[in-house]
Amino acid sequence: MRNRILTIILAATAVNATASVDFLQFYATREHQIFKEQDKRETDFGIYVGEKEPTFRVWEGFISGKRLHVEVHEEQISLMFEQKEIVLSFSRAPMLKGADKFPRELYLPMLDLFVKSTKDPTESLLCVESLRYGGVYLVADPIGIPRIYRLSGDNSSCSGIERAPDGRLIAPTWTKFHPSDTQKMAIDYYAIEKNSFRKTDIRVTGKVVDQKGQEYEMDESH
Repeated sequence: MRNRILTIILAATAVNATASVDFLQFYATREHQIFKEQDKRETDFGIYVGEKEPTFRVWEGFISGKRLHVEVHEEQISLMFEQKEIVLSFSRAPMLKGADKFPRELYLPMLDLFVKSTKDPTESLLCVESLRYGGVYLVADPIGIPRIYRLSGDNSSCSGIERAPDGRLIAPTWTKFHPSDTQKMAIDYYAIEKNSFRKTDIRVTGKVVDQKGQEYEMDESH
């Protein structure tokens, strides 16, 4: 019986190795993924005096030992720490290749905020996303000199951002090959630099396996 159970387990593992995944499941397999489910933070709806309905989401907590107050609006994010406020506009954020040409407003009722706090404050990160509309924005060095980046596009998500072994932040773009071969696809990773993105040599290839284009099989080399 024990050998039979072992055989069943091994068979199931073999099936899983070739099973199709959606983009979030793929990101979860990546060794250097930064934002995981435990990095998601609860946010409250905020409303200003005189307004009838909430117009932003708010979170307050500690990052790298310092208290940070965050307000996420449809078109901008405000960071308040050490008696100063910094407002970062989504429309002015450097744009990842393949991202939407026009910035997407965040759909506040379905907004997620991820926080990665590190010992080195310059490596701490914030990421906000509203997957209903594909809006994804990364904030680097939030309690120092904050910089914002727009990652909105096909299969964009905070969970797709990685920190490469050399310390660089990298983000993926998804591309289908020539229309005559639409099942094939590739994921190229771009390094996030001070005010721009630079293509790396990191690439994952695979194919689309469903008619909606939401399930993929990745090549084993990834």
